[in-house]
Amino acid sequence: MAHRSSRQTAFLGIALILITADAAVLTPFPETAPATTKDMDHIGIRAALARDARYATWPTASTTGIPYRLDPGYTTAESGIITQALTQIQTDMNQCIRFVLYNNATHSGQDNIYFGRTFNNGVTPGTCFSFPGRNVAQAGRGQKLAMFSGVDGCLSSVKEAMGFIVKVLGLRNELQRPDRATAVQVFLQNIKPTLRNLNILQQYTANQVDFSNTAFDFNSITIPAPEKYAISGLVLYTSAVSGRPVGGTLPRLSLGDCQGIALLYPTVCVSTACVDPYVNGGVTAVPPVTAATFGPGVPVPLDPGTASGVQPIDITP
Repeated sequence: MAHRSSRQTAFLGIALILITADAAVLTPFPETAPATTKDMDHIGIRAALARDARYATWPTASTTGIPYRLDPGYTTAESGIITQALTQIQTDMNQCIRFVLYNNATHSGQDNIYFGRTFNNGVTPGTCFSFPGRNVAQAGRGQKLAMFSGVDGCLSSVKEAMGFIVKVLGLRNELQRPDRATAVQVFLQNIKPTLRNLNILQQYTANQVDFSNTAFDFNSITIPAPEKYAISGLVLYTSAVSGRPVGGTLPRLSLGDCQGIALLYPTVCVSTACVDPYVNGGVTAVPPVTAATFGPGVPVPLDPGTASGVQPIDITP
């Protein structure tokens, strides 16, 4: 049996046990990944099993940055929202997490994120989706992070876009916590009929996520607007705590969001450096965002730096 290094043991302990964040639901990444992985099976977009070796953190998150590609079909406004969301996440994480535009010369063969509007077959998904961390099966191909505009999309604002991008780092949906009943009342029957097979509000099981020793994060960036995905005139959830609204109002990571991500990347991020943008009742000034913080890059649609033109991994319908 292989022996764990002290660093591996320390990481596992932090990721699975010693959660001290104000509130966060995390992907409990395994220590190591298998050398090979079976073809991606059809999994629930919102309830993918996370306690397995298919997902891991991003090793270049704080060094050279996580390479990302933008589908050329995005409008200027759409790509602007995505890049602003990436910059804001970097800012809120005190630059311990970084994203960099894919450059064919320097990022060939590196795992990367491919932002696209559709599945590889051209079909638009019912909602935006992301894998819950780095998909280790991509082997440099890239992995799809589907983001698109529209009523059921996630590009109406920087805040909405941030809520999906953080999932690729390992942060999970706060509304799907196993213990959510103490904080919110959820109305599954109010989900649009066309979206009911997507597990939008399906609760995680206790062994799918790490949420121990944390309270429900009412301001988590992962919480959508109550009317999102709901039948017209209805809402998906209401607060179960008198006088406590659910869902933040700022395009910012909550204190719990920041601390949770920091705990997933403990060798480079410090949770004590996280700030609470809602400490003054939600009126904290938002740090300026600018795409200038991104290094130069060359988007290479459907080509992760090789002549193969292999498409990024996605979840096919």
